[in-house]
Amino acid sequence: MAPCGCGGHRHRRFPLRSRNPFERILRTLDKPEGGEFGKYYSLPDLDDPRYGLCKSIFSNLDHKSERDFTGVPAVVDLACMRSAISKLGGDSNKINPLGFAVPKDSQSRIVDFSFHDTPARLRHGDVIIAAITSCTNTSNPSVMLASALVAKKACDLGLELCIYSGLLKYLKQLGFHLVGYGYTTCIGNSGDLDESVASVITENDIVAAAVLSGNRNFEGCVHPLTRANYLVSPTLVVVYALAGTVNIDFETEPVGLGKDGNKNFFRDIWPSSEEVSNLVESNVLPAMFKATYEAITKGDTLWSELPVPSSTTYEWEDPKSTYIKEPLYLDNISMSPPGPCGVKDAYCFLNFGDSITTDHISPSGSIHIDSPAAKYLMEHEVDRKDFNSYGSRRGNDEVMVRGTFANILTSNLTGMGIIPLCFKPGEDADTLGLTGHERYTIDLPSNINEIRPGQDITVVAENGKSFTCTLRFDTELAAIRFAVFDLAGQLSSSIHNESPPVRSFSLSTLS
Repeated sequence: MAPCGCGGHRHRRFPLRSRNPFERILRTLDKPEGGEFGKYYSLPDLDDPRYGLCKSIFSNLDHKSERDFTGVPAVVDLACMRSAISKLGGDSNKINPLGFAVPKDSQSRIVDFSFHDTPARLRHGDVIIAAITSCTNTSNPSVMLASALVAKKACDLGLELCIYSGLLKYLKQLGFHLVGYGYTTCIGNSGDLDESVASVITENDIVAAAVLSGNRNFEGCVHPLTRANYLVSPTLVVVYALAGTVNIDFETEPVGLGKDGNKNFFRDIWPSSEEVSNLVESNVLPAMFKATYEAITKGDTLWSELPVPSSTTYEWEDPKSTYIKEPLYLDNISMSPPGPCGVKDAYCFLNFGDSITTDHISPSGSIHIDSPAAKYLMEHEVDRKDFNSYGSRRGNDEVMVRGTFANILTSNLTGMGIIPLCFKPGEDADTLGLTGHERYTIDLPSNINEIRPGQDITVVAENGKSFTCTLRFDTELAAIRFAVFDLAGQLSSSIHNESPPVRSFSLSTLS
């Protein structure tokens, strides 16, 4: 559509969603300067009854927020949100006001090192991983094109990345290199850092940063060496990669130095909504999507040539497989629901403090050579190059058990037949004098109908000390979780053919 002026709205553009209904009106109006649409319209001068209709469009636009993903990002003071955020989802853990607790005299420390015989330096907050990940908004053409425009503007101005980032050649091609499909950086599959960079971080206790456009920023999930992980739009990923640090004020500090040493700011490389809109209209075409979706179920030759067993159920052919194995607890399974059962004289398997998640215990990404998982694989004659990732080995029930100890995955515990309990507010292992070396007995009602969401459960240690925990079958999920737990887990419930229906839900934080 051509620019349209409506009083003070001259040069405003019709949004794409309104184009078809109002295109016909504009075609039939007088053209002040000729052409199909005219250079612009000053509707009051036309004295046309359709003036009010067109004016209402822009009035509505002025009073209704649009989903514009290319505007300048808002600046939010997280400190002011601390009290409000702490109440969301029942999370009793407030935002830590100390951040990463780096001593003041160390916050500005610079560590010089050699990156492949080239001088380099690293500071707290420096970005060592920047990734546009595929799990969230890469399906939005506007933000992806905006990211490329930032890269183009940066190249035109002569901006470059920090030498140790390894992304310089990709930025010069107007974008980050395509390194994988599906879960990659957001789940720790970016691979190892350069040894020189990794050594500087570990030896100097550097709080290194990662910026990504995914949906996971748990410590240890993106990479074991990135303690500060931030979720931003794909476009901002490129900007932070150029800046090389998250410790920057884009309003007053330059993103970097360009040609002839000139300072270039955020405003110099951020594309306008009009630039992005023009690219979307000329490049995001229906034929692209039609061609893709027509062949989406066919796959390539590697997929189509896979041998397909003739049996209707999976044959457990390879007992030595480390990818998929038959769970032992499914042997001789009874078709009668086992129901809840208590725990008697159980040892503590893991005893950790606050904010410890699956990603600290055993990260979801690549399998490190020094990990217990690597030892297990080597004992099964698996070469290091074939370790793959934890996610690829989800057909192994023991791998799935290791992935259930997280603050967001209480449903996974239930799915494996494990009952989730939570200390009472103000209590923890330390306040109760528990060391983790005790054996514990937990009494549960024998009838699932006697268990209620959030009820108190008594735990007794072998030294006679007892304490009360909260059962974390949350109210919204009670029916689903009770049904699964009554059948000793999701796999067992599948065999009984009594799996509850899948529903949409949200989990509260496990404190």
